Amino acid sequence: MCINWMQDDCEKRETHGFRRTCQQGLRYLTAKVGPVPVECTCHFVNLKGDMRCQLKQATVLHLPGTVHGLRHPAHQEYLAGKCLVFPFSNKPLFKRFEVEFFNNTETGGAQGLCHLSSDGNVAFSGFRGDSDAYFGGVLVHETAHGFVFRYLSSAPAPSWLDEGMSDWIANTIMKNNDVPRKQIDSANIIKRTGTWNDFLTTSRISFDHYGAASTLVEILLRRDKGLQFRQFFTGIKEGKDAEESLKECFGLSYQDLAILYAEQIANMPERLPRSR
Repeated sequence: MCINWMQDDCEKRETHGFRRTCQQGLRYLTAKVGPVPVECTCHFVNLKGDMRCQLKQATVLHLPGTVHGLRHPAHQEYLAGKCLVFPFSNKPLFKRFEVEFFNNTETGGAQGLCHLSSDGNVAFSGFRGDSDAYFGGVLVHETAHGFVFRYLSSAPAPSWLDEGMSDWIANTIMKNNDVPRKQIDSANIIKRTGTWNDFLTTSRISFDHYGAASTLVEILLRRDKGLQFRQFFTGIKEGKDAEESLKECFGLSYQDLAILYAEQIANMPERLPRSR
């Protein structure tokens, strides 16, 4: 069942669930982890206004109106204080927290993970690692999944759009080479293999294809003559099939989108140019 996050009764249930989750998280941090490093403070995150990622001040995140592409009113909030951010100082703390609080034993090589719950709550946990800039990108990317989840309703976006928007938002904010590098890596793989298989329809795209996902988002945003991208995304969150919404808003089928992608990567370099 698709949940409309804007309904009042849903808002009350979310607020109660959020407080309970917050209390559980803080209780875990103090009782199980022991003395909490300064990086491991809990912050309430609102998706409104301008986005700033201030890692030197213990990681406070504000996402923009997503940004230019969706062009929603600057005053409108989507997470509305319902996102918990747990940025740990090291990987062992992060993994222990994932196991004991989220019952998640499979963190793989992830530096951060986003957890979405049926009552509308969103939680991010991750560890700083060696680079504040890279961790900033991870934090923004994972929290952007919260925006996609919380926008209008619980109706899911296709994996390529969810990952593509999250990487595009991270790149817009952090402005480093991580996303452009992934775009080139994905293009090289697809040009070499000659296929992206079920990329547009699978429930979870491969990490190797994240770059293709953000490239598609960029292609659509460049073709946006007004509010087309917003209408496309809104249609999906209202329950429409993704390709149906794409056709209505951009006049494109998935086959058309694949052709546009092939044209885009045809002249893409095999590696990032060196910075001067």
